[in-house]
Amino acid sequence: MKKILLSLLLLTSVAYADTHRIYADNVNIDSAKSTTMCAGTGSVKMAVNCSGGGTQHEWSVENDGDLANDSAAGGNIVFNKAGSNVIQAVYAPVFASTPVAGTNAILPGFNVVPATTTANHIALLPATPVPGTTFRIWNASASTVKIQAGGTATMNGASTGSRLINLATLLSMDCLATTSNYACTLNVNPTPQ
Repeated sequence: MKKILLSLLLLTSVAYADTHRIYADNVNIDSAKSTTMCAGTGSVKMAVNCSGGGTQHEWSVENDGDLANDSAAGGNIVFNKAGSNVIQAVYAPVFASTPVAGTNAILPGFNVVPATTTANHIALLPATPVPGTTFRIWNASASTVKIQAGGTATMNGASTGSRLINLATLLSMDCLATTSNYACTLNVNPTPQ
């Protein structure tokens, strides 16, 4: 059986790592006992090497918290146990009649409109869309609310002046950021039988 070597290597000048090893089931893990990333610098890298010339895969946790696959061969995060999944944190955006960037923000991931939100109040998608970023918004309030693209970003390719989408109570919408645009779809709730 091939021996797999996992190396966790800290690449930053402001933090240190005291390495120790764990052996279990023919896996050798080099890991950092203490890992600190300061002032937004550095990243933590993990290289997976197969003895006998297998393909090396490198993953890194960037200073902004992103998990990145740095391998030329690419790769996926795979869950092999039934019921395993990625669970997103739930964010409750604050809506306002006159929204302010940063204060009345829709964040990437799962956003739930608070039950107490006033009708026709607005929350903003980021002013600068980062292509590939996804947003899901579910309206848990008893009122229709409005989702607006921030800055000069557009929604569904509409002109800059048409950047609002109404979101009715108990409906959800998904938005995918593209270059200077959000491609948004309203999800229709089927009637239970």
